Amino acid sequence: MKNYIKALALVATVLVSIFSVEAQAQAQDNSEYTWIEGRVFDQATDSVVLGATIKMNDVAVFTNEKGMYKLRIKQPTSYFTVSAPGYDTRVIEWRGRARVDVALSSNTFSKPYGSPLEYALVNDELISEGSAYSQLENLQKIAPQYTIDQLIQNQMGTVRSTQRSGKDGIGSVMYIRGINSINTNSQPLVIVDGIIMESYNDLESLHAGFYHNFLNHIPLYDIENITVIKDATSLYGSKAANGVILIETKRGHSMATKIVADVAMGQTMEPNRIPTLNTAENRLLISELYKNTLFSPIDVNAMPMFNENENYVYYLKYHNNTDWGKDIYRNGFNQSYSARATGGDDRGMYALSVGYSNNSGVVEGTNTSHISFRFNSDMNIAKNITSVVDFSISSISNDLFNDGMTSRTSPTYLAAVKSPMFAPYQYSYLTKTLTNNLETYDDLAINNPAAIMSLAQQVTDMTNFTAVAKPKWQINDHFAFNAVAAYTLNKVFESYFTPSQGVAPEVVYKEDGTFASYTSEAKAQNLREIRTHLESNLNYRRAFGDHALSATGGFRFLLNNKVWDYVAGYNTPNDTQVDVSGSLKRKVTDGASINLKNIAWYANADWNYLQKYFLSANVTMEACSRFGTDIEKGALKLFGVNWAVFPSLSGAWLLSAEDFMADVTAIDQLKLRSSIGFVGNDKLEDYVTYSYFSSETFYNKANGLVLANIGNQGLKWETTRKANLGFDLSLFGNRFSMSADVYDHHTKDLLCLKQLSEVSGFKNYWANDGSLRNRGFEVAMNARLLNTSNWRWEATATVAHNKNEILSLADGNYTTNAFDAEILTAEGGPVAQFYGYNYLGVYSDQAEVDAYNNLKMLNENGTYSYFAPGDAIFEDVVPDGIIDEKDKQVIGNPNPDFTGILSSSLSYKNVSLSATLGYSLGNDVYNYQRRILESMSTFENQSTAVLNRWRSSGDETNIPRAVYGDPMGNARFSSRWVEDASYLRLKNVSLSWDLPYKIPFINAMTIWASANNLWTWSSYLGCDPESSASNNVLYQGIDTGLLPQSASYTVGVRINL
Repeated sequence: MKNYIKALALVATVLVSIFSVEAQAQAQDNSEYTWIEGRVFDQATDSVVLGATIKMNDVAVFTNEKGMYKLRIKQPTSYFTVSAPGYDTRVIEWRGRARVDVALSSNTFSKPYGSPLEYALVNDELISEGSAYSQLENLQKIAPQYTIDQLIQNQMGTVRSTQRSGKDGIGSVMYIRGINSINTNSQPLVIVDGIIMESYNDLESLHAGFYHNFLNHIPLYDIENITVIKDATSLYGSKAANGVILIETKRGHSMATKIVADVAMGQTMEPNRIPTLNTAENRLLISELYKNTLFSPIDVNAMPMFNENENYVYYLKYHNNTDWGKDIYRNGFNQSYSARATGGDDRGMYALSVGYSNNSGVVEGTNTSHISFRFNSDMNIAKNITSVVDFSISSISNDLFNDGMTSRTSPTYLAAVKSPMFAPYQYSYLTKTLTNNLETYDDLAINNPAAIMSLAQQVTDMTNFTAVAKPKWQINDHFAFNAVAAYTLNKVFESYFTPSQGVAPEVVYKEDGTFASYTSEAKAQNLREIRTHLESNLNYRRAFGDHALSATGGFRFLLNNKVWDYVAGYNTPNDTQVDVSGSLKRKVTDGASINLKNIAWYANADWNYLQKYFLSANVTMEACSRFGTDIEKGALKLFGVNWAVFPSLSGAWLLSAEDFMADVTAIDQLKLRSSIGFVGNDKLEDYVTYSYFSSETFYNKANGLVLANIGNQGLKWETTRKANLGFDLSLFGNRFSMSADVYDHHTKDLLCLKQLSEVSGFKNYWANDGSLRNRGFEVAMNARLLNTSNWRWEATATVAHNKNEILSLADGNYTTNAFDAEILTAEGGPVAQFYGYNYLGVYSDQAEVDAYNNLKMLNENGTYSYFAPGDAIFEDVVPDGIIDEKDKQVIGNPNPDFTGILSSSLSYKNVSLSATLGYSLGNDVYNYQRRILESMSTFENQSTAVLNRWRSSGDETNIPRAVYGDPMGNARFSSRWVEDASYLRLKNVSLSWDLPYKIPFINAMTIWASANNLWTWSSYLGCDPESSASNNVLYQGIDTGLLPQSASYTVGVRINL
């Protein structure tokens, strides 16, 4: 901590010294006034702009009929703003000029990536931190089922965002400037209208492949803008290590009543599928699998599925050519309706919105519906006393099925692996026709997806209610007291039922040490979360001659109460009784009641000199009930409590405001930024600092207590030091703008599981140890290429690069098993490397086997098994002739080298066309789905790729032979399954038309159409190169066959009344 303070002090000294030198060279008499004048005109037509507002501090004037203005300003000053209806607001540096002409651009230009400099200046607050800003006024023209995280992915390309799957509203996994934690949460903090929101990342869904995305509760039509803060966010202490996303909802800004209504409808197309074997091809493969075991050809041909006698009583059962996906996948239909009203009077302003959306999924029987209501108000209570009072309620209902290749009851999985020789319904052997009776599981013990689609029930309901009050007392011209009181209620209910019809029995482990099977399963869980946010602060603002100071000191208290209940049971009386109460055997219950408390004292000060030089200092002192009570290092002990201290310092120089830049007319704005700060991650598991017991049932008779956790009262937060250098640049009348940053993040005290002695009865315990680093750069550019009276064209490009490196680990390198793969965590390497064998091909014949020195495997009984023609060739890294653990190596890295977006917008009069492409370069993906569909080690159906498998000596192929059980490990985790998943995706194309006609009672109307996920360019062999199996950072870049993203088309209309 002392070194950190020294570093902060050094940065502060250097910045103050630089600013002091500049200040001495440019000191002016504070009482001096001067006049500036100029002309404001349309950049496209050169016509004058009448009634434009020119504002400097609290003084404003307007242009006359000739577009001229004259403004008396008090020195020193560096900038003023120029705004007019229908135009973008511009920020103009004075630079001591007597005449300044200003060209304004139409606000029809989109703002996919706004300059943080422009955003800050327009709001009369210069910032010195790195951030990305996006105004979302027109972004509903994408698709009604899109969520906030998807919009961040599409509009802020420097944020690495990976869509979890093609399920509506499932959201994205987001990483802001790399991965800052290995074993805890790495997702950014979300703050909505100043209220800290916790996510549901720690609640595991009952439904495979589904994630609780709390951002769904905020519909797009309620959002004013989004700002992503990337570096010095120490104001939010131990919650801000992964960056901060600030969301502002719409408010009333005018007394005039305005009503906006939106209607949108669209279709999501059936997703791409991996082509699988037809009946003849599948029957041949199964025959090979049998023959390559202990079955003779005679035994195989005698099996019912290979009986070709049409008079055989079960012939029809085994002679179908069912397309299982045909009845599972469909085109989805989406619809969205919303209405918003804003207005007010001298007593207050309001914004009211209500909306409903319904999205039928691309899997039969899936559906998502959302109802939302929001009321935001800004009230004048008394002289110098105002208050914000907001209410919102949201209800989301999901009808689901398990998704992905990891669940035996996933319809999408079964559609791929179930043999097409079987039918979904039973045959009548009298009429030789299909009946309406569902078929049971088949001879290969693979479930009937039609039975699951008809009888299974999986539901997730989520409800959110939020009430906020923010009173403000403006004590005098300099002091203001602010308070916040917020109450949030979240409820999540999930129910799950798997039928017995058509589902093979599953074996479970019982408490008495024996095993039993079940034929149906019912589960349910409830989460009720109440969050309280209380905050108060005192703000001081004052100008001292050439200086301006704003300082704030405050207190924040967060209380989070969570109650979770879980119950599961098996073997219900029948498939119509779907709740747990009807279960007969092995009912399991679980639950928890959790109270988390967080207290923070914070202070920040913002200082500027001559409106050119800026310093900002923040410090937060925070205590949390998650922290231990005996922290040895890194904590401030005060009043018997361990406090985490997070300081930060940032500085900026508005270089373009200098007098020596007066003749550099090409540069509109140039700001240099730097910052250093410390933030934390407090996402410890609940109560891991304590040793505690849990109840267990022994032999299904006696109850007892067992030690469930070994506590560590020395546990604390992870600490990340963030350093950043950047600049913001605008040229040629805002025709070109650019932001660039380089950063270095260093995280220490990683939360990890350290090894324990075996005599303890536990393998490990939670501790703070280890460190990692993220370094990289980000560049965002925007160019207005064409701007005439009729035509407007602009383009945007962003690129981000991050290099992640683990510096130290508690117990050295280790691997984590995930989906039959090994994930390596090693010093000197990035997080989540793939670790396995290097796949070199397939032995064509015995001569090739000999050429590789007859490689072999060591069996458990001490004997050897030799690779033969048709087996996989693996690199013998340690040249001992044995393929074993010593030959494993790093075979892939899921972290991309570069990510970003490319977008363009073209408009002609009232018609606009825009397109956005997203890209990721250099990232690898473990294609687990392809491994399942190409392993040829079980009787599951396979992809058509196995038609190229090795069958006889001399075959030249890259796919091994088919052998049941895979005794030589041909399908083991190797580079065969790790692919380059770089991609370029056409994410969105939108076309809109602002009707020029006058319609009674309608101020404006826009008709628009949008297409999403139209095309993907990639060499990846799976359905979707954008893959993440979990929120866990170690599972990024794993394709488990979740529903891929597919194309969608939407049309809509917006009416302004």
